Parts: sequence; structure tokens; C-alpha cells
Amino acid sequence: MIGRKMDDILYIPSQTQKELFVILDEIFEFGTHYYRKKMVQQVEKMILKMDLGDREQENQTFSQLVYWVIFCCPFGIENITIYQHYLLRNKLKLRRKNSEIQLVLAKWRCLNPGFYLVIKSDSLRGQVLIVRDIFEGNPKCVCLFHKNRQVLKHGDLITGMMLPIGNHTYTALNGLIQVPSESANRITRNIIPYFEQEASSRDYQFNPHLYPSLLHITLQEMERIK
Repeated sequence: MIGRKMDDILYIPSQTQKELFVILDEIFEFGTHYYRKKMVQQVEKMILKMDLGDREQENQTFSQLVYWVIFCCPFGIENITIYQHYLLRNKLKLRRKNSEIQLVLAKWRCLNPGFYLVIKSDSLRGQVLIVRDIFEGNPKCVCLFHKNRQVLKHGDLITGMMLPIGNHTYTALNGLIQVPSESANRITRNIIPYFEQEASSRDYQFNPHLYPSLLHITLQEMERIK
């Protein structure tokens, strides 16, 4: 069993969480198999509008927008997301999962990539973070399980998709976009007023349509700061 450590806290993924990672892999395989062309076209269209000059930044942005298309972007006659299509295609199999897994899968229907300030980081291992949502103010315990983790420090601003995985913890999908702590306040001062002006609900969670624009503003400011 794999341990996850932050200071004196040992984090060990539960069997339920391991099953959720298997399901997450299935969701991406499903999306790639059935909707690859749509996903790539939509993401490339958004990236073209952003006019990114940095190749690494473009790759990170591509990843986060793919996650956004899968979980947040309804389309077609049914007007549902790729993730919701996955749930419909696999409903019989998923009904046999335990209640904890079904509860988490239900929460994944309402995902929205967010913006978070790093409050605490296990800088040596980079595996467990405590972050604060800049729009909703609530803290989250985030466990990073992918091998190529970024070095994140207190005060850094990160943006990307956070998924609840039960036991009051979240995981971040690979390719988080990182803003160094010295630039975090400037970015925050730009995106919060935009959200307040454009949001259809005061609850950030119910405004997934705004994420590409908020991300664009963030990337523009990062380019100006260079």
C-alpha cells in the first residue's frame, strides 16, 4: 500500500479511492474513444483564441481545457457532458459500486476547475497540499498522486480541476497551472472582479462556463508579468 506523508500526517489511499482512479481512467478512455475529434477541435479553438506563446504553458492549458470539456461542457441534443454520457453508458455497472463511490460520482457531475492559494505544502515530497478556494474561501486537502509533480510553495496560486475522492480529500489532475506567490495577488485582483461581473450565480461552482475566460485572463497577466 502506498503512503502519502505531510509532516506527521500519513495519508494512505483507501480501496474506494483506488477504485475511483480506475473509473477516472475509464472516463478519459471513453471520451477519447467516442468524442476525441470534438474534444480536440473545441480545445484547439479556445487555445487559438488565447494566442499562447509558451509551449509548456500551451500543454498545461490543453490538459485543463480537456478536463473542462469532459466534465463541464454540455453539447448535442441531450445537452449533457461527456462525463454524463459515460454515466449513462455504464449505469448498470456503476450501480454495483458501493454507496461511497456513487456519492463521489454524483459530485463529479458538478465540477468546475478553480483557483486556489496554497496554504501549506509538503515541499520535499509535494504530495499533499492544503489550499484555499479564492472565490468560495473554503480550504481543501489535496493529494497529488501523479509522478511528475510540480514544486508548489506557500502563497502560490494554482488553477485546474480538483476532484473530490471521498474522506474529505481532493485530487488534482495533472498539469495544474501555477502562478508564483509574488504574482498571485495581481492575478487574483484581475479575475475576481471579472467573475463578479459575469457570473450567473454568486456560487462559483455553478459558473463553469466562465472558466476558459478566467483562465485566459490569468495567462494574459502571467505573460505581462514576465
